[in-house]
Amino acid sequence: DDDAVEIFLRSPAFGSNGHLQLAVNAGGSTSDLFSSNLAWNGQWRAASKVTATGWQTEVAIPFTVHGKNETAASGWTFNVTRTRRDFPKSALIGDATHEWKCESRFAKIVMQ
Repeated sequence: DDDAVEIFLRSPAFGSNGHLQLAVNAGGSTSDLFSSNLAWNGQWRAASKVTATGWQTEVAIPFTVHGKNETAASGWTFNVTRTRRDFPKSALIGDATHEWKCESRFAKIVMQ
């Protein structure tokens, strides 16, 4: 029941297998899953700290987080949600008019 940030990440390398869901809360606890597989344990990092005005988090996600040797190819999409105890799912990067984990509504990532 803590404030949290969730990142939904989709790569062309996943095929029809779904997306990554990475979460970190204000206390720095993390959780992740790949295509609804709770046993999956991705190699990514996050750190959070509480400040006088709220909290901050920093996340590092390598291209190989899903176990494939991938580079910054085109076609990556994502969504980010911020959950607040007093106002659940209060902020979205992708299309906010639909379900926050709907892959077809994820925002495109442009890498140069």
